[in-house]
Amino acid sequence: MKEPSRRELLGVAVSALVVPLAGCGGLDDSSEGSGPSPDERLSRSEAAAYVTDYVSSNWSNRDQEAYGLYQDGVTAISEERFSRAIRDLELSVEEYEKLESDAFEKRNEYDENQNRYALFDHAWNMYRLMHESASAWYNSAYAYQVEDDPQAALDWSEEAERLFDESRRHATRYHDMVEEWGEG
Repeated sequence: MKEPSRRELLGVAVSALVVPLAGCGGLDDSSEGSGPSPDERLSRSEAAAYVTDYVSSNWSNRDQEAYGLYQDGVTAISEERFSRAIRDLELSVEEYEKLESDAFEKRNEYDENQNRYALFDHAWNMYRLMHESASAWYNSAYAYQVEDDPQAALDWSEEAERLFDESRRHATRYHDMVEEWGEG
């Protein structure tokens, strides 16, 4: 089997930077600790407003920090600075793990047939997949730097890119739903 070249590995790393993940911004910062009860069924427009406000006030800054570290780690891989990539990606993994857990808990406050559940489900899937993608990039850098295994590094980087793309699909669906429902 042919060993992958640095160019193949770095080509995958660079492609992940082309389009950043759409953040989960919201409308204002006044929703922490407030809002309708989990049992109350909200219309689509009310759910969209509630979720975007909640995300903005509770997750937005952490999301930006985690994604910045993710980008820095992937950039470090493309520049062949694997120790730096390992450090940045480890921090990104930790932050995405917390966001994933928080989104999972928030999603589970609602019944599956509630509009808020649908939106928080996309947020949870987005964070879950970003956590997994950051972990895969970390494994790629580690395989290259520590294990001297370019094939494993390439395999991990391809998996990271696949997970990133899947995360973007959930982020896009989340934003599309918020936009569509907010107009209603």
